[in-house]
Amino acid sequence: MATNNTLQPGGQVIMKIQGLDFSYGTKQVLHKISLDIKAGRLIGLLGPNGSGKSTLFRCCLGFLPVQAGKIFFGGKPIESFGTKRLASELAYVPQEHRPAFPFTVREMVSMGRTPHMGRQPILSARDRLVVASSLQDVGISHLASENYNHLSGGQRQMVLVARALAQETSLIFLDEPTSSLDFRNQIRIWQTIRKVVNTGYGAVICCHDPNHILWFCDEATIVKDGRVLATGDAREVVTEPILEELYGKEVAKTTADNKPFIYPRSIMESSFARSDDIAVKGV
Repeated sequence: MATNNTLQPGGQVIMKIQGLDFSYGTKQVLHKISLDIKAGRLIGLLGPNGSGKSTLFRCCLGFLPVQAGKIFFGGKPIESFGTKRLASELAYVPQEHRPAFPFTVREMVSMGRTPHMGRQPILSARDRLVVASSLQDVGISHLASENYNHLSGGQRQMVLVARALAQETSLIFLDEPTSSLDFRNQIRIWQTIRKVVNTGYGAVICCHDPNHILWFCDEATIVKDGRVLATGDAREVVTEPILEELYGKEVAKTTADNKPFIYPRSIMESSFARSDDIAVKGV
């Protein structure tokens, strides 16, 4: 796996968000958001649709201007960074992307090296090594010569993750990166992200599956209606009361093999459930 020499020591704050507000016209969608993002920590962002998670990402990435409050990266206001400098420090994995031109998978991943190139957009030997390593880490080396637009939605998502890894930034934002993946590749992507974070990267991942946050994330930030309800250690924050506030009485928390597990309460209570379902011990 390629490494970024600019990574901060584990636990150091990479990005600090202080009292962030944001509105689209007269509709306010973020209300006094405050959050510390640290090196070597994976933060899961959990909340219902429309709770402001994507808008928060866009503000942190410089796609949207800071209207009120502050976002600091490396101790400096984010608006003081130029586009290229910001791209060399922050990577983004969107939910979906389909370019207009028929790039190969290798070319798509190589685009992650753009912020590190000089005036001549030519890949160096190290650039090519980083691209190959990123393809291998995500498990898609065999797709390197394929047309990106001919891949399935799940395969394209894995290419975007590989591109973010090739960018070698100190902080990665991922917006539901496993939403279109099959079960095996969901776990593979989470394990890859976990491995990357363990080397010193910071990462924030927007996710609708609380189990993934419990199993892979160090911290969780719960948002609803543009406000932070709770933030802290993932297993302490993702609780039944919090989940009930987000989703009503539909969800419950239990354990299986000494691991936390979230399940739909209605499934366990429904007459339509299989009689041979695996029993779980409620907590």
